[in-house]
Amino acid sequence: NEFKYFQRMTTTSSVE
Repeated sequence: NEFKYFQRMTTTSSVE
């Protein structure tokens, strides 16, 4: 779960 949450944050950063 933690990893998934962290990865999601990275994806958001990529979009920005």
